[in-house]
Amino acid sequence: MKRITWVAISIAVLILLLIPLTACSSPAPAAPATLPTTSAPPAASKPGALTLDVTPVLDGVADKETTVTATTAPGAKVTIQVTNPKTGTKSSYPKDKERVADANGKVVWTWTIHRQVAKGDGTISVTAELGGEKVIKEVLFRVVQSDY
Repeated sequence: MKRITWVAISIAVLILLLIPLTACSSPAPAAPATLPTTSAPPAASKPGALTLDVTPVLDGVADKETTVTATTAPGAKVTIQVTNPKTGTKSSYPKDKERVADANGKVVWTWTIHRQVAKGDGTISVTAELGGEKVIKEVLFRVVQSDY
């Protein structure tokens, strides 16, 4: 009987010693993937970071000046294309269709709406390009007064 008791006590002690060891053990943490060796590029150079805002023309008058302002990244190449409200054809105005955004990212076009442009809704399509990115934005070109 003493021998069974001694064996039982020995097994109980071993179990009590092993339980905390197995409960606390966990696999070693995995080594991190390759750590970056350089800092992240600035936000403006990340894909999809190029933005473009364009003011629509809502009150165009034939034979009067109008202005369109685009805001994007400084140094971006910005191009404008105006579509005639009645005919849907591409306008030759403004004459200087391509510009480079200034240090504030701004481009402004001012031109006289051709005297024969009829009332109605057309479009102004502006494209900004920089660093391999390209963003296109279309806004309304509304002529509200015309003799045609």
